[in-house]
Amino acid sequence: MKRLLTLVAGGVLAVGAAPTQAQDWSGMYAGVQLGYGSGDAGGFVTSNPAVRFDSSPEGLLGGAFVGYNWQLSSNLIGGVEGEVFAAGLDDPGPVNTAPTQSVDQQLEAGAALRARLGYGMGQYLPYVAVGLASGLVQTQFAGVGGNPTRNKFMHGYTAALGLDISRSDRSMMRVEFRHTNYGSTSTGPNTFPTIVPLTLDDFEANEIRIGYALRF
Repeated sequence: MKRLLTLVAGGVLAVGAAPTQAQDWSGMYAGVQLGYGSGDAGGFVTSNPAVRFDSSPEGLLGGAFVGYNWQLSSNLIGGVEGEVFAAGLDDPGPVNTAPTQSVDQQLEAGAALRARLGYGMGQYLPYVAVGLASGLVQTQFAGVGGNPTRNKFMHGYTAALGLDISRSDRSMMRVEFRHTNYGSTSTGPNTFPTIVPLTLDDFEANEIRIGYALRF
């Protein structure tokens, strides 16, 4: 009996001392995501005189993503990922002191292409991601003749910190904190004949997203 207990104790110690097996994160994956975002936007109506407006758009967003990981070493993982999403980040902002006039800016959709670098820790993969982003921004003047509206793609950058959690060899979950700057843009008087040229400052958004993906 004493010999048996000695063997069992030795086996337990050996298992406890064994290194945790690194997980293979390489391969393709595809999934869906849902999130909430808030940000800052604004610009100038460049009439004479110019009128400043600001807004703080916020709302939900959701979409799909697909990517590929390379196992660079036992723990270091690199990858590339693309995504598309629909959004409802919205906030009407006043254009001047007239109570019946306002500028409504809304992020309606977007896409991003990102590079990722992560460090595998068993079933967990914390990562950073940076890349290019595009967003479809709608601007509408309310209380102005015809309530003119225009949609325009804005282009900028995105950066994120995230965590992938492996559920099995075939699936994973994700949580991510992201900052996106969609850049600035301007338009001529032909877009808003009753208001004349418009300049949009940087349209920025901070987001938290959760996702689920299948691994292939």
